[in-house]
Amino acid sequence: MNQSELGGRKGSIKSMILPDQSHCLTLDQMINYSKGNLPNREQFLIEKHLLDCELCSEAMRHLPADKEAFRIHAQSLEKRIRNYSASKGVISKKFYQYAAAAILLIGFSIAMYISQRNPYGVLVAENLEPYPNTNPLVRGEKQINYLEKALMHYELAEYSPAIKDFLQELAQNPDNITARFYLGVSYLMTDDSKLAIPELSAVTGVENSQFYEASLWYLALAYLDQAYAEQARALLNELVTLKGSYGDEAQKLIDDLKALQ
Repeated sequence: MNQSELGGRKGSIKSMILPDQSHCLTLDQMINYSKGNLPNREQFLIEKHLLDCELCSEAMRHLPADKEAFRIHAQSLEKRIRNYSASKGVISKKFYQYAAAAILLIGFSIAMYISQRNPYGVLVAENLEPYPNTNPLVRGEKQINYLEKALMHYELAEYSPAIKDFLQELAQNPDNITARFYLGVSYLMTDDSKLAIPELSAVTGVENSQFYEASLWYLALAYLDQAYAEQARALLNELVTLKGSYGDEAQKLIDDLKALQ
C-alpha cells in the first residue's frame, strides 16, 4: 500500500510501536481484511502492502479474532515499548526486532486469552472449513437471482456480501433451505457463530435435506464456538450414529473434547 493512501491514519500497528513510522495498516484494516469486509481495491492494496512489510505481515499472521482483547494487550505493550524506546534514545535495528517480537507476544497473549475464555476455540479453528458450493453458476446466464449472487460471493470467500444476498433471497423465499444453510455457514466463517446457530438449527429440522448431515456438523462447531459443549456433543454423536460422510470427523472431535476434560 503506498504511503499517501496510508498516511494520516491514526492507530496503525507500526505507529503504535514505532512513532516515526506511521504508514502501516490499522488494526481495523487488519481485522476487516481478515474477514473479507473491505472493497476489492482496498483488499488488493493491503495484500500488496503485506508482501512488502514484514512487520504487518507478522501482525496479520498472529492476529486473533477478538478485537477488544487485542486492543487491551496492545495498549499495555505500547506503554512498555515506548518506555523502552525513550530509554534507548535512538531507534536501532534491534528495536525493530524488539517491536516485531512484541507483535508476536500480542498474538500469543490473545490466543491464551481466547483459549481461557473458550477452551473449544482451537478445536473450532482446526475443524472449520467452508462447505463447497453445490450449485455452481452456469456460465452464460444473463440474469442471476440473489441466491446465485450470494453463492458467487461465497465461492470467492466474500462472506459479508454473500450474507447480504442470502438474506435478500430468504426475504423473498423464506423456505429456501440452500440459502439458509449457506447463510449459517457464512456467519460461522465470519466469527458470528451466535447468528449461525438459528440458521443451521432450522436446516437440521429438515431431515430429507441434502444439507442435513452438514448442518449438524456446522451447528456443532457453532455451539462449540459459543462454549455449548453438551449441545455440540449431542450433534456429533448423532453424526457418528448416522455413519455418513461426517462420521469419522465427528468421532475425532468427540475424542478431542474428551481430552480437554
